[in-house]
Amino acid sequence: MLESKLGITDSAELARIEEKISKQKAVEMFESEYFKRKFSIFSIDVSKCNFTEH
Repeated sequence: MLESKLGITDSAELARIEEKISKQKAVEMFESEYFKRKFSIFSIDVSKCNFTEH
């Protein structure tokens, strides 16, 4: 078994730590301006939409 950069040799423990780190990074990116700059997020005013039944 190889040792990871985090010093973890147990694969299950490594998977848990990697998942935790990736979730933390996703939250940081979402809370930052990253997505707003990268994807130009728009909001829609639903009250101005015309919905009709078909």
